[in-house]
Amino acid sequence: MGKEQADQDTIRFAETKLICEENLPIKDEAKRHAAELAILGVRLLMDFEPVRKAPSQNMEEVLVERNMRIAYSVPKHRHYMRSGYSSEPILAEAAANLMRTLRTTEVRGEDCPDDRIAEILRRHAENGLVGKGEMGELTGRLLLILAMDLAQEAAQSTEGAKGIGPRWSKPVSVIDFIKSLIGSDNYDKHVKNSLPDNSSGEAFHQRFRNSVVRFTHFARSDDDSGVTTAAAYAAFVRGLAVQCHPFQQSVDVAVPMLIDRSGPVEEKNMTILLISFKNRSRSLNVVNTAINVRQLGCFPDADPMEGDTEAMRPYISLVMELGVQTQVPSGPASAASRNCPTTSGTLKRSTDTSAAPPRKKPKTGPSLPPSAQAKIDSNMRAVRKPPKRGKRQPVNPHYRIRIRGCSPKVYGVVHNEDVYAHLLHTRPIFTEHARLDDDFLAAVRRLKPFFSEGLDGHGHWLHFPNHITKTIENAVTVDMIETGKPADEDSETEGSAE
Repeated sequence: MGKEQADQDTIRFAETKLICEENLPIKDEAKRHAAELAILGVRLLMDFEPVRKAPSQNMEEVLVERNMRIAYSVPKHRHYMRSGYSSEPILAEAAANLMRTLRTTEVRGEDCPDDRIAEILRRHAENGLVGKGEMGELTGRLLLILAMDLAQEAAQSTEGAKGIGPRWSKPVSVIDFIKSLIGSDNYDKHVKNSLPDNSSGEAFHQRFRNSVVRFTHFARSDDDSGVTTAAAYAAFVRGLAVQCHPFQQSVDVAVPMLIDRSGPVEEKNMTILLISFKNRSRSLNVVNTAINVRQLGCFPDADPMEGDTEAMRPYISLVMELGVQTQVPSGPASAASRNCPTTSGTLKRSTDTSAAPPRKKPKTGPSLPPSAQAKIDSNMRAVRKPPKRGKRQPVNPHYRIRIRGCSPKVYGVVHNEDVYAHLLHTRPIFTEHARLDDDFLAAVRRLKPFFSEGLDGHGHWLHFPNHITKTIENAVTVDMIETGKPADEDSETEGSAE
């Protein structure tokens, strides 16, 4: 028996053990639901809300008993357990095969055939298994996995024509991955020729033409070491992307990238795709979405003046503002909503200065002594020494991508934005109101579902000490991709440019 045949037998065995069946069970059966959760759990790192139910009603216990989920801990009261799927590359490969079956198998009467995986996730989330606070990160991880699978299928299309299924653990070009995530048209228009926003350098497509990513599932990091290139090297070998711990600054997921696929797989040839998920209905400013690799300690200390060429390794930051939704186009609105999106359906380059108003430099106070900083630092974080002052620190070329919204206009793996809006719990009451005429909306506002000033000055707050001058600022456009240095961003020094 050849090695390839032995690997296929191992994967097929893992598939069988994953769901205790050779094929997916029939829809609407308990075993089918367990199989779907097992597939999603292996690849998406799904954590369940602790619930106190009878063993026969607890899906988590069913997955531990029948679907290879691991029970990590059982509290003394024994009402529930803490469990999960540990990183198992072969099991992730098997789950990827079964996820493809879920994506491609038609089901009679389904509403969203093109977003079948998102619809499955939404259905299980509605049952209370997943906390609402986790849905932003979970949806973001789903988009990344779907983009990775789509890129794998496209790269192995010739083998697919021969009846050979995709091998999900193969490295994928960074460019192909980004194309799958946001669509080829968006990539050509916004990302392909973008330049680093903190230094001079090559265009995106030139700098990353030989770079690859490799991951089939996610694993959680328990401190901030998950965003280092040392962790990226280990993650690349194992075929996983790192889900950062809840207290990680400004980053949610770190995807390992091999800079040059023709070079050796080692730490010196690694960099990172840093991803931040935002599930707020209002777009954030540049300060709140900035990713500083120097503060995170992503790259080892090096001096380019001493021949440390790897010190100039580039990296990519991707901010996914998934929750940004279109606001009601007319009628009174709250004062807080003046920076909210009010239009949709367009894509803008970062050179468009109407994206946000100019901001002032933040005032900086006296810095705390090192001893005080150490006390403030959480014990959940692996504290690393900051760079020595006086030593010239390299500027790692930063390629910035920022995406607002979650619709087919900005994501190549999204087909029905309503499914994802429901999944993200981001639709405000007026967005889905049946009658959007001013008179009807005003009638609803008079019911006081919330309090607001109102742009016409006749809102809920009636007693202002002084007249307030209302200046409506330029609206932020949803369904938008921007790259490069924002037009309103202040110039920064080399040491803080990242």
